Amino acid sequence: MNKKKKNKKNSFSILTVVIFTLFLVISLSYVRIKIEQIKIGYEISKNKRSEQSLLKERQLAKANLMKLKSLDRLEPYARNMGFKFPTHDDVVFIDKVTVVGKRR
Repeated sequence: MNKKKKNKKNSFSILTVVIFTLFLVISLSYVRIKIEQIKIGYEISKNKRSEQSLLKERQLAKANLMKLKSLDRLEPYARNMGFKFPTHDDVVFIDKVTVVGKRR
């Protein structure tokens, strides 16, 4: 009878160790998954901030380009270089467009 009790205690302690080990592995896996979720969340936030910054930079570059291309800015340079607005006599009107040669 003593052996049966020892055997039951021994099997009980092995079962306890196995359950505890399984619980520990599952707990550590859960913690690892949560850590990865947090890291990915931080990375997403960082990328969103970077995207917003790049969109602002793009918008500023577009605004700067439009400013550089504006006629109010270019007209004085063109006049200094000798350009002038075309008069009615300078414009050539074409009535009909004809294509010479074969089309490809």
